Amino acid sequence: MSRKYIITAILAFIALVSVVSAVAYFIHKYLFITPPPPSQQTTHLASASSELSSAILDVKSFTPHDGKVVISSHVTAIIKEEGDVNLTAPLDSKVLSVLTVGTKVKGGDVVVHLDDQALLTRKKSLADGIERLLDRKKTKLKLLEEKRKSHAKTLRKKGAEERAKLEEERIELLKTDITAIKTKKEQMESNLTEVTKQLTLTTIRAAKEGIVTGVFTKVGESVKATQSLVSVRANQRNYWSISVKTKALAKALLYDKRQLDLHFLQTVKGMDEYQATLPTNPAPKERTEVKVLAYSGKGIHLPSKAVLFHEGKAYVLVIQGDHIHPQEITIIAQGDEGIAASKAPTSGELAVAKPDVLLKLFKGAPFMVTN
Repeated sequence: MSRKYIITAILAFIALVSVVSAVAYFIHKYLFITPPPPSQQTTHLASASSELSSAILDVKSFTPHDGKVVISSHVTAIIKEEGDVNLTAPLDSKVLSVLTVGTKVKGGDVVVHLDDQALLTRKKSLADGIERLLDRKKTKLKLLEEKRKSHAKTLRKKGAEERAKLEEERIELLKTDITAIKTKKEQMESNLTEVTKQLTLTTIRAAKEGIVTGVFTKVGESVKATQSLVSVRANQRNYWSISVKTKALAKALLYDKRQLDLHFLQTVKGMDEYQATLPTNPAPKERTEVKVLAYSGKGIHLPSKAVLFHEGKAYVLVIQGDHIHPQEITIIAQGDEGIAASKAPTSGELAVAKPDVLLKLFKGAPFMVTN
């Protein structure tokens, strides 16, 4: 046997062993895979189940209704002993009338009357502007409906592609106009609400029975907000003082099933201070938890968790099957009982959840109602 033959046989044997080893490895790795331990399988399944369930948000639902709504907030009333109460101007204006030193007053009497003509003119202008916008919107909506009907007929005609395209462009322009009118109307309504509140501040009244002890202005003088106008000394020296955020509604103070009048005093560091006559029966403590009436009137009552505040606007999320339809609303007042709103739906189901969940729903996250 030659040396060359022996070397060839050895190489052939080595090649055969390599092939057999590779085939054995393949069979072991891919045909006889050892399953993971049961505990590891359970962990993987639980993890997958958790990820699936966390992707679907749990929400409650609420059916809105309209009618009389009462909104109030808890505040702390503090007993203060007053010397002379300094009444200040709540806004820039001109003095139309002011009582003289020594004049006796009763609670609710007008002490200073500020010029309200500019505010009344602006209020009328805003109201008229809103009315004109409503007429414009009505006309645009009617025209939009006509264009849609005409477009539907055009689509049924052959060879009218150019006309159909032109009609579609006009329809989109009308939609843009209607959206712009709606936005402008909402801004004007917000301005009207602010002007209406300012009008109530042009009449400065005595909080209780007393006497005018000082006058620091005169008829015809232009005054700045927070400028001292008069001082009044009350016959009853103690009073209740409450503070609420500036621009928050404060109609009256609720205590022991009674409604007490509130009188504006001043604005300090973003808080409006009001005073109320101190009740004698039952006698309150130095600090007493009371309620401030923010609103009582017609509206749509909503839970606080049914309203999403996003980018300066307020929305409710209407549940429509497995979809969410955001609808913008107008807030009248908010407090412990929830929110009083207008231009909100009065039927159907609204999503109720924490703010972060509402925001996810607003952006299209899947959900499940769990009432």
